[in-house]
Amino acid sequence: MLLHKTTWLTLGVFFIAITTAAGVAEPQASNKDLKAAKLNEKKWATIDGFRSAKFGMDEKQVMRAIAKDFKLPKSKVEEELDVIQKTKAFIITTPNIIPVGGPSNVRYILGYKSKRLIEVSIVWPIKGAKVIDPRGVVSASKLLLRYFLKKKYKKDHYYINRRLKDETVNRESAIVFNGLDEKARMIRLVLTLSKNEEKKDPKEAAKDLSLQLSYMLDPFAPDIFKTKAK
Repeated sequence: MLLHKTTWLTLGVFFIAITTAAGVAEPQASNKDLKAAKLNEKKWATIDGFRSAKFGMDEKQVMRAIAKDFKLPKSKVEEELDVIQKTKAFIITTPNIIPVGGPSNVRYILGYKSKRLIEVSIVWPIKGAKVIDPRGVVSASKLLLRYFLKKKYKKDHYYINRRLKDETVNRESAIVFNGLDEKARMIRLVLTLSKNEEKKDPKEAAKDLSLQLSYMLDPFAPDIFKTKAK
């Protein structure tokens, strides 16, 4: 069984029905924003990490960057190993990384071979959150979109509000923003709705919204473990 029919009929490129049911406007770029995004006089975006944590930093440098940016002791930083990609992540929780959206988890991912920072991802809401504010999640996506549109990006792989092909049966995703800087480093902002067959009410379904912002050093050839073909 699918969610409430009216929730999904107008999903299209973006989650219009879901966000409307939640009482918020969809995070769509305005005509003014879209026009401004095409101006050649814009300065190139520089995607080199997140705040003090820069791509290429080793484990100790990343930990120092976390301490500097968030004033967190090492005991507040969770470590996680990806058994498939064989990467290592440092994970923190922060209450207000931007003015809207609420608490979020920040993941600093170190490459399989290099053991250096290759990606930083920020996710709203935090893992295991019992109370989710869909209005805040959508507001965060709108705020970030407007911020990213102020810079210039490569024409290739430049997307705004595009439906994302997702092989996972129980979720729908859309790329709010995707852009590459001159060195082909990527920003990607994705809004996801997890389908829950038990939540047929659109307002209840809207509470399963999540937002992920990723800064990637090499999105096309990431430093992860890959099984060699025989």
